[in-house]
Amino acid sequence: MSDSGAPPPKKQGGVSFTHETLEKLPILVAPSTKGEKNTIRMELIPVACWRVNDVRFAFSSSFLLPDVADEFRTLATLCQAHPGAPLSIFGHADPVGDDNFNKVLSGRRAESVYAVLTRDADRWEKLRSTAAANHDEWGPESITTMEQATGVSSGGTADGRKKLYLAYMDFLCRDAAGAPFRVDKTGFLGKGADAGGKADFQGCGEFNPVLVFSKAENAEFSKAENKAQRDEENGKNRRVVLYLFRPGVTVP
Repeated sequence: MSDSGAPPPKKQGGVSFTHETLEKLPILVAPSTKGEKNTIRMELIPVACWRVNDVRFAFSSSFLLPDVADEFRTLATLCQAHPGAPLSIFGHADPVGDDNFNKVLSGRRAESVYAVLTRDADRWEKLRSTAAANHDEWGPESITTMEQATGVSSGGTADGRKKLYLAYMDFLCRDAAGAPFRVDKTGFLGKGADAGGKADFQGCGEFNPVLVFSKAENAEFSKAENKAQRDEENGKNRRVVLYLFRPGVTVP
């Protein structure tokens, strides 16, 4: 018999993996003519990956919930095991509903994770202030959640919210020893050079699904009474994935 007063077990919030090491092949180039040169660019080969599942975000939102601290600890360990490996973040949605909404929300979720890792409070303020226009749920409960987790009050002001964001980001993103973990923007593929985050984070919308329903399953899940089951099955597709690439590789 279980203890009725015990908290329910946490749902799996993500997974991480170190990829198999690939053989480094020699670089072969032809002689160049006078005044010309060869350009050699390393391939984008991931050495490790990390995923945050849909359950770590508020419903239909890019706001990260407190339990995601478990996944950030795992990411810190992964990054420490691969020093110098540049990162890039990809947001994914399920293939149900409006394409544009899925594209936007997946990108905002990727940006939310990026903001936590880089401690960019201004990005979170932008996400919160533009949430309603993008059907992204950052209601008053998000402020309450952060205040309860950190003991810091926003005071109802923009400066107060930014202080709260930074305190909550430090609460979420720590290493296994409990020290705050962060990544400088130069530690990403695009090195933070583009204000829109090109090469650093991106929304993939419905592309690259983990699970695709068969025609029969899709017909069955299209029935109104099966919506809850459809949404649960599609949870595998709603995720944010971060890749660590071979040290030295960049995207101009």
